[in-house]
Amino acid sequence: MAVLPISAVKVDGQNNGLNFTGIRKNKYSSEINNDSVKSNDLAKVPVVLMIAMSPTMMNGKTPIQYMPLDEGNMTEMFEQAPVESNDATYVAKPEEFQQSDPLGVAYFRYSRIQQIKPAIASGRKANLVMTSYNRNDNTVSKVYLVRNDYKNSIETQEPPYIRELIYHDLGPDKEFLGVKVIESVYDKNTQKYKGTIGYEVKLDDTSAQYLLDFNAGSTKWKDITGIKFRETTNPNVAPVKEY
Repeated sequence: MAVLPISAVKVDGQNNGLNFTGIRKNKYSSEINNDSVKSNDLAKVPVVLMIAMSPTMMNGKTPIQYMPLDEGNMTEMFEQAPVESNDATYVAKPEEFQQSDPLGVAYFRYSRIQQIKPAIASGRKANLVMTSYNRNDNTVSKVYLVRNDYKNSIETQEPPYIRELIYHDLGPDKEFLGVKVIESVYDKNTQKYKGTIGYEVKLDDTSAQYLLDFNAGSTKWKDITGIKFRETTNPNVAPVKEY
């Protein structure tokens, strides 16, 4: 497989249009990236990079479970969940967008949600929630990564959000994109703030490509999130870090 020259990737905090869509034929490759200008063009030319999404590639340690900071070793959160065969085709239901607490998250009650994109994060169904501080423009101020099983009825508790895109350059058929996620932790009984953790999760190829296009300025949204881009040859996702 042809591989994009390394010079085509910037390591200065923003990617330079990295093509990351897989060459596998699948029924969701064209429908999920409808809003990406670059993705429409990719359908007409050879693809140069692919995320490895086979079960063997999904066996790396990935954070999918969350618990209070004082309830055990944080590395236990890296248990891998099985990937359902139809995960990549999941589309959020209309009522999830329209309810008073979008996606069951009260923090979004008064947020301006620009777009919700389905994603698979370390084998779990999730959504990329793109929000804006501004009311009348096309900016995106923050991108949240909200698992389908994440529900929160307290409107002052911010859900997990993305701070960094991490391209793992492992060679043809092995590369993947991870995202560094920041999450506040609260006591499950008192709801008092306990601290903040950061961790990395591995994304499916379509949502990864969309975020890369977004970061490169190739979607309809203006990115003012401050999300950084960096490259690594480390095959493992970053461990959980407490702040």
